[in-house]
Amino acid sequence: MRPMKLDDMTAAVYVRTGEGDFGSPTIEEQIRGCRDFLNRKGLRLKKDLIFNDEGFPGSTLKRPALARLREAVKDGTVSVVVVYRLDRLSTSLIDCLSLVRREWDDKCYLISVAEDFHTGGPSGERIFDILQRFLDADGSALDALQVIDSIRTTKAGTASASRRRF
Repeated sequence: MRPMKLDDMTAAVYVRTGEGDFGSPTIEEQIRGCRDFLNRKGLRLKKDLIFNDEGFPGSTLKRPALARLREAVKDGTVSVVVVYRLDRLSTSLIDCLSLVRREWDDKCYLISVAEDFHTGGPSGERIFDILQRFLDADGSALDALQVIDSIRTTKAGTASASRRRF
């Protein structure tokens, strides 16, 4: 996939909360975080490109707004999907990898705002390689993301001034 250049992208935001999703950001917090990210990058988000699955669990891909988002990616309407956190897309590592690596590969990029990565560059690919290894070892996406977050925190302490962000 070619390197990501946000200036020629059509961005969509996907947000989700499940019942009893205590401690997770609200729909409004997720939208605000994604919108702030896009504004910092000089992009505006069209209102009809916010896909909201409030009240749906992340353990399944059978969600109405996600189905519409998948169609928008498939038909080329959307070239980048922005999520606040990866677990908002899916709490199932198998489903997440299937969406990003199989269904969306060469069709769109994925950006996770809170986890500070995207699939339009080598760091995002490394993260998905790590996720694949956790899957192969019967781990969970949340465990993998905690490891990735701790690695980033450690590296940020030693190289925060030189850290490049997309």
